[in-house]
Amino acid sequence: MPVRRSATGNLATDDLIWMLEGLGIRTGIDLDALTDTSIWLTSALGKNPASRVATALTR
Repeated sequence: MPVRRSATGNLATDDLIWMLEGLGIRTGIDLDALTDTSIWLTSALGKNPASRVATALTR
C-alpha cells in the first residue's frame, strides 16, 4: 500500500483527544497536560512535535 512520504505512521494522542473532545466525546484526559508532556518529551529528544495540536500551541 502506498504511503505518503510525510506520513509519520502514527496518530498523535493529543490530536486524537482534541478531535474526540471537539466531537463532544468526553475522555477525562487533561489535554493541556497531555500536550505539555508531548512538547516536553519531543524537546528532550531534540525533535519537533508530530502533533498538530502541540505544533499549533508552540507557535
